[in-house]
Amino acid sequence: GGDDYGFAAMSAGMRYSSGAFGLSGMNCRFWSASFTDAHSAYALELGIHADNLTLQHANAATGSSVRCLQDAE
Repeated sequence: GGDDYGFAAMSAGMRYSSGAFGLSGMNCRFWSASFTDAHSAYALELGIHADNLTLQHANAATGSSVRCLQDAE
């Protein structure tokens, strides 16, 4: 991993609803498993210029990264 928790993420950017890609090298956004409505889901975003994680309502027509996590037992 890349931090104190063993987590590392590539700044892969995102795919816009138009099909274009952007923000590669600048941020990464991960889908959550929770939809906010029929057209949106929660997404978590990390940017290279920020020390925090933001929670967003993201249009489901856009593309974000997926990270699979295992529950701790």
